Amino acid sequence: MDFSVLICVYGKDKPEWFDQTLYSLSQQTKKANEIILIIDGILNKKLEKIIDAYKKILPIKVSRNSKNMGLAFSLNKGLYLCSNELVARLDSDDIALPYRFEKQMNFMIKNPATTVLGGGINIINYKGVIIGKREYPTSCESIKKGMWRNTIAHGTVMYRKTKILEEGAYNIKCKRGQDYDLWFRLLIKGEILENLDEVIGYWRYEPNDFFKSSFKQKMQQVIIGFKGTRSLGLPLWKQFICFVPLLPYLLPKFLSGFYMNLKNYFHK
Repeated sequence: MDFSVLICVYGKDKPEWFDQTLYSLSQQTKKANEIILIIDGILNKKLEKIIDAYKKILPIKVSRNSKNMGLAFSLNKGLYLCSNELVARLDSDDIALPYRFEKQMNFMIKNPATTVLGGGINIINYKGVIIGKREYPTSCESIKKGMWRNTIAHGTVMYRKTKILEEGAYNIKCKRGQDYDLWFRLLIKGEILENLDEVIGYWRYEPNDFFKSSFKQKMQQVIIGFKGTRSLGLPLWKQFICFVPLLPYLLPKFLSGFYMNLKNYFHK
């Protein structure tokens, strides 16, 4: 059974990280028969050179946006271009472990009712050093109960294209948390979301990355969580704990830094 990989890249992505992402695709024990690459706007020469090099060894199909349209728009465009029912997501700075797609394909074939399948991640810093690990609940029921904090890592998922499109795919009004919004809509509809009980990739993160989102963007993500947990009928304390990510924006700078270090510690 064939599957597609969907990736978006834009001008501010780091060439060395993007190179590692594409290299990880070339090392898979089960390779995709197509890689849909959405180029969101103008790229620099280094990124273009990397794409040209990997087009020689990977089944990359490029589609370009004439200007930067954002992640949600680009992912929706890419979904329609994917020719396979099973689609694997990968972000342009993440790394897929060699066995990721093989294990996900096997699971999705054996479990045709599963719509979305994610997995655990090792967190690496900008130097590629592992600084933490995130393990997620595996069953749909436990995922639903923990969704106040997003229990599906977007960059690890394989999903069924038809089901995603039926639900309206990604909300282009969301500047952040497009995946979070989608997971809630799928769960509310009764779709099955699951995770593999193992690490299948590396996710690049530094504590200061938290503040790449503006307060307005973070508020939008918080509202998605609050409304979603309420729609799922989760306890009141889980609904209101969705507002905790706003704290670093409201605290004095030194307390904000302490909060982020503490948060990162508990995710190790």
